[in-house]
Amino acid sequence: MLYGDIMAIRALTGLTTEDVEDGDIATIMQLANRIVLNTVQVRVNKETSTPLTDDNTVFQTKHYPIADKDGDGEVTANDITVEALSPTRGFSMWRELTISELNPPYGLIRLSTPPTNGERVFITYAYIPPGVGTEDLDDLVNLMASHLLTLRLQNPDTVAITDLGANELVVKKTDTKFLDVYKLKLSTVMSVSAMRSVNL
Repeated sequence: MLYGDIMAIRALTGLTTEDVEDGDIATIMQLANRIVLNTVQVRVNKETSTPLTDDNTVFQTKHYPIADKDGDGEVTANDITVEALSPTRGFSMWRELTISELNPPYGLIRLSTPPTNGERVFITYAYIPPGVGTEDLDDLVNLMASHLLTLRLQNPDTVAITDLGANELVVKKTDTKFLDVYKLKLSTVMSVSAMRSVNL
């Protein structure tokens, strides 16, 4: 699912449909989703896993829920790589296994065919840290999208004469209030998440 809400972004920024269309905000929200998820998600590379079923086709990640690693709004097989390592050393000792079914909230993965005898299974995926809730992700996306929209609608930094008497040139800086609040919220969310992880 994509996080964030167009109406919340409009409320934050004060932008109307005359300023920017919903479609443009939705595009910015997709970018904001990728930025937020790439920052918040924990990526796991080649985690070892053992089968949960007698037919050796069901495996479970150590951390879950599995996250939307590619940021397209849905957790699919594209967000996970399951590989088998052959006990025989050689150029082609790694091979990718095909996923037939997913249960992202519980980290469950069903393979189309089981690994062969002696092959070890490794899973590469991402997960949202414990304690980071949907509301937190919505808030972060809304703030990042608001910042990106503000950047898009403002002129770049401009040089303006503000003191004609002294003839001093002053650079008018781009407004970063949404980015500042985003950083504060991100810091709070991640520190709370770290504390909850320690207590688990």
